[in-house]
Amino acid sequence: MFFRIIIFTFFLSPFLCQSKDLEAQLNTADSLFEKQKYTEALSQYQDIFDQGQASSAMLAKMAFINEGLGNEVEALYYLEQYYRTTSNRKALEKIRELADEHQLSGYQFSDEAFFVDHLSTYRLEIISGLLGLSACLLILMFLKSARGYKSIPWIMGQVIFAGFAFVLINNTFKTREAIISDGVTTIMEGPSSASSAIVSTKPGDKVKLVQDDELWTLIEAENERGFVRSNKLLPL
Repeated sequence: MFFRIIIFTFFLSPFLCQSKDLEAQLNTADSLFEKQKYTEALSQYQDIFDQGQASSAMLAKMAFINEGLGNEVEALYYLEQYYRTTSNRKALEKIRELADEHQLSGYQFSDEAFFVDHLSTYRLEIISGLLGLSACLLILMFLKSARGYKSIPWIMGQVIFAGFAFVLINNTFKTREAIISDGVTTIMEGPSSASSAIVSTKPGDKVKLVQDDELWTLIEAENERGFVRSNKLLPL
């Protein structure tokens, strides 16, 4: 037992220390934000974000600071991240407002897209519910089978639940998107600078990702498909 505690402490302590460090850094950043030292707060928030530890409240603050600094691309990026975490309609309205103000493309919204965003945001909770219902169906199927009832309807129910859960787990219904990050970007016919130009996009335009690679990414924008440099994109 003593050795188990030692081993457990040895492996877990680095993660506990890292968690405490991040919490302290977040508290520092929040304190700077409250004192309206926005540039310093943003630097701290960015470091936390780069470690993959962003909260929805932090994303909202990062968007607010970047908008105040005139960085509309970054403001839209963090607003999009915030919206994808919360499915908050006010965030959606703010995204649309910024996009319209700067005449950016790719920000068309619909009730269907809002529903899909909700599914994506709460998919883990939905999957948990489906697994619970599936377990109930499985128990009922065995009980009914034991009494001589046909189990085909219960099997069909299990198949439907499993199919829906598979779609949610893989997030296959959600289109991958990105924001153009740097300068006027030309969409090319092929993955080469020597290819013919199709159309140009502005910083802040949102595009659909079709197939990405280390150097070039196939995107869809303005009803056209073509390639852009991967380092010109901020994937969402």
